[in-house]
Amino acid sequence: MKKGISLIVLVITIIIMIILAGTIILSIKSSGIIEKASEAVFKSNLKTYNEEYMLWLIAKETDSPGEFTKELVNCSKTIDYNGQNIQDIITSMKKGDYDKYEIINGKLIYVGSSTLSINEYEKEKEWAKQTIGNQTVGSDIAIDHSTNKEVSSMVNKPLIPYSPDNSIKAISFISGGSIGQVVEDPSTNTWYDYKSDFNNNNSYYANMRTKDGSYFVWLPRYAYKIIKGYHGEGIEKAGSAYDSRPMVDVKFLKGTSNIAYDGTICSTGSDSKNEYVVHPAFTFGNRELSGIWFAKSEAGTTAIMDKNKLILNNNNEWNVKIAPGIDTWSNLTASNAFDVCRKMEEKSDYGWNTDSKNLDTHLMKNTEWSAMAMLSASNYGKTTLIPYVSMPNSYPYFSEQYSAINYSTTGNSSGIFGVGARSSELVAAHLAVYSEATYDYAKSLYDAEYKYKDVYILDKGYSYEKITFYGYYWEIYDENYNYIDSGFVEKYDEIPQQALNDGSWYDEYDYENGVVKTLEEVPNECKTGKDGSSYRMIEIPTKKYYGDALYEVANLDGSIYRAWNGNNLSMPNINSPIFVRGGYSGSYAAYYGGGSAGPFTSSISNGNYNITRTFRPVIIADPGV
Repeated sequence: MKKGISLIVLVITIIIMIILAGTIILSIKSSGIIEKASEAVFKSNLKTYNEEYMLWLIAKETDSPGEFTKELVNCSKTIDYNGQNIQDIITSMKKGDYDKYEIINGKLIYVGSSTLSINEYEKEKEWAKQTIGNQTVGSDIAIDHSTNKEVSSMVNKPLIPYSPDNSIKAISFISGGSIGQVVEDPSTNTWYDYKSDFNNNNSYYANMRTKDGSYFVWLPRYAYKIIKGYHGEGIEKAGSAYDSRPMVDVKFLKGTSNIAYDGTICSTGSDSKNEYVVHPAFTFGNRELSGIWFAKSEAGTTAIMDKNKLILNNNNEWNVKIAPGIDTWSNLTASNAFDVCRKMEEKSDYGWNTDSKNLDTHLMKNTEWSAMAMLSASNYGKTTLIPYVSMPNSYPYFSEQYSAINYSTTGNSSGIFGVGARSSELVAAHLAVYSEATYDYAKSLYDAEYKYKDVYILDKGYSYEKITFYGYYWEIYDENYNYIDSGFVEKYDEIPQQALNDGSWYDEYDYENGVVKTLEEVPNECKTGKDGSSYRMIEIPTKKYYGDALYEVANLDGSIYRAWNGNNLSMPNINSPIFVRGGYSGSYAAYYGGGSAGPFTSSISNGNYNITRTFRPVIIADPGV
């Protein structure tokens, strides 16, 4: 008689098989067989994708010789190139990989996926590097503090300079005080938060502290568009009030590309009124940068300065220090400011590798100043313009390192301080033509490589003032001749009584003024001198009309004297060919209801030392810079 397997024996057998299967699976996992298989599949797919893309590029270049530029190819699943998405170009790409890859400036890039865990993303990023080189852009992981969940940071991760003794520290101001808190693990993005908010100042920029105690602030690569205030439009005088709030919209970019984290392909042109344009500060020579470290405040030094023997403050061996409570380093020439910034990278005091080819320090350029100023007026900055500090009536001006939160680009302790403080700052920007008398003051700047400075040329133009007698302009001052208010009215009876009092005044005219490039553009009234109108020929410093916070932010070109918030803009000449930004600059503010100094102020210098003038270094920590 045949005997069957009893139910009990069957159940026991199944249980044993399950245990054995689990043991085998655990053994496979512990030996890394599954991970190795995943790695092999990932690398095989990526190699296939890259080869197919290369063949597509060759075909395009063959079909359109001299016309096709691979650097302009940018596409993903949602962003198309000439009507094609990435899966149209790489037809073998699997559907599950559509969101893992993008083509950025002609290169196939691994960017990860929103469905991956942090560990999975890091592993695949390393596999991608092994397969197609260091071409990964992936989003850093951040914490949304409102939900306590992981989210994409939407900005490029700060590149902290390599420190052999680990003495350069990431600093968080999100929960820190005036000096911040050291971040022991900067690999995750929980220590900064670039938050877009036009109404509140909730952005917290990433900071770092070098070995000597100097502080620097990270500005990630971005593109910008001027929503309000381009060339002075939309912020003109309105009655007795002056609407001084411009609006700059910023999009942070992926890696060194022109693709924003929200998928927008941004322009590499100059039309910042109608397009999002990549800020030129993030191009250094022939290299594109993912971000720049800016000195947190004006340059200081621990050396002892002598206000009575000003020339002693020019010393190339002194160390620059950027920290609260350090005397501002003023009374030095443009040449000395340039030299001490360049020498920073050679000094071990800061904690970085002095032999590194991945580090550069230099005097801030005009375009770099603009990157700082534009961000301060954007949806990631203070939004309301930084106020200014009036000039004191006694020396020394250099006794204060300005670090008040009111003068921060963010309106909080994480931002860049002092861009509207009382000291103006030399920047590495000058006219191409300058008088010989200025050479000794600015030799190092004049002789520097072009990547370290912005150089402007002179062009001819015409400045005009057209006067029209149609109403009454008035100004009111108190008994101490302090400005109170101003405005225009159409009728005499509408002039405020205070404007008729002693010390105040009114006039029966209004005027239009501007700068044009040809005589034909000058109004006829100015050519004939009607009603006191006039014009004159001038020389206009020109470079590129974007990215330097000059033409874009002012309602005049060339002889610019009014920018956002009434900030004065003076343009250099051959006897004073060097740009100076921020700080105090003249007295036009009263008429325009703003401050004569601030982040968009420009003044000029012959490069010689000055008691009210300082400088600011920047750091680039980028491979091969």
